[in-house]
Parts: sequence; C-alpha cells; structure tokens
Amino acid sequence: MSGRQEFWRRQFALPATSWQRYFDIVFGIGAPIVCVFADPCIFRADGTMFRRPWIPYATGAYIFIGLEILTLAAWLALPKKSPLLNLALAGPLFIGGLASIGLGIRMLPLTLLGLIAIIGVLGLTPFLTGFVFLRNGLRAWRSLQGAEGPSHRREIALLFAFLTMSMAAGGEWAGQRSMDQLIADPDSSHARRVGRWLGGIRADEIFRAWRNETDPARKDRLGRLYREVTGTTPAEIVD
Repeated sequence: MSGRQEFWRRQFALPATSWQRYFDIVFGIGAPIVCVFADPCIFRADGTMFRRPWIPYATGAYIFIGLEILTLAAWLALPKKSPLLNLALAGPLFIGGLASIGLGIRMLPLTLLGLIAIIGVLGLTPFLTGFVFLRNGLRAWRSLQGAEGPSHRREIALLFAFLTMSMAAGGEWAGQRSMDQLIADPDSSHARRVGRWLGGIRADEIFRAWRNETDPARKDRLGRLYREVTGTTPAEIVD
C-alpha cells in the first residue's frame, strides 16, 4: 500500500521528471491534436458514415482545445513564471482536465463499441489528457506555496478559467450565427467565407438543411455548397 501511495505522490510532486514531461507532451499536446484530425463523429460529421456529430459544438470545442493546448505548452515551456502567470495557467489547466475527463465519460458508449475495431482505444485518450491537465494544474497551484503574490488566488484562477470557457462559448455562438446566415443565403459572399472556415467541421448542418429544404432552387444551392465543402454531393450520400 505504501508503495502505491509513493507512486501517486510522485505523479503530482514538484519538480516533474523527464519521463513525466514526455508523457505530458504526448498525451496533453500531441494526442489531442491527433484526435481532432482523426475525429470521425465526435465533434463533426460529413454525413457519410455519421449523419450527426456526437457532441454538436465543434467550433467552441476546437477553440477550447486549442486554448488548453497553448496553456499547457506555456506551463511546460516557460522555466520561470511569476505568481500571477502561475494563477493564469492553473485555472485553465484545472478546467481543461475536468472537461477532458467529462468528454471521455460522454464518449464511453462509442469507445466501448469502437474497441471492437481497435480504433476505439482513441476514445480513452481524453482520460489520459485529463490526468495530464489536472496534474499540471495542481503543480501550477502548488508552485505558489511560500511565494509572495496576489491575494484572492482562488478567485484569480477561477477568473482565468472562466475567460477560457467564455472565449470557447463566444466562438461557438459566433460559429452558429454564421452557419445560420450561410444556410439562409448560401450564395452570398459572406456564406462562401463562412463555408471555407467552418464548413468542413459543420458540414452536417448543411446536409440537414439540404435534406429538409422543399424549395428546389434553394435545395440545389445548398447541395452545391455542400459539394464545395466536402467534395461529395448530398444526393450521393442519400443514394
């Protein structure tokens, strides 16, 4: 029992070992990037194999993942940090760890099914990523022990965590508003810009709009837009 306690104590102790840093880089930075690009249906779906994403908040999720990766990279890369910077990093790292573990739990049904085809093992990655972020968030917080710094430390850490979530939520709101405008007027220049930036990760919304459209002219325009974004016509999917 004492050996097991020592093992877990070492996982969260300061300073980090070389192997712990390698682990954190692989599963805190590399693995999330790989999973984003290999994502078949979690945050995006092109309408071929999966008609709807498992979690339909792609824009906000990608912004949040990007901010969290940058936060972890800053914590690992900067050798000396001020107490305020440690607080600015600790809050987002904690919330990133909790969000990653929550994502892993939300994905469990798909992960268990995917394990049959081996690729489902990627569904376990959020748990490892969550561990990495929580560990480094705890280390960022513990690095403040005995150091002079600002008061109301918890409030400051929570503020930066809230700012990270707010930027992700704001990005999701802006993305949804832009997609609504794109679907309302798929031939406008604004729609084309939105399609270039967001169409690839939210193609399922264009597909559903095409499928539900009753006006032949608008249906044709949505079909052409979907083809521009995905390289596939909606009719080919339906057939």
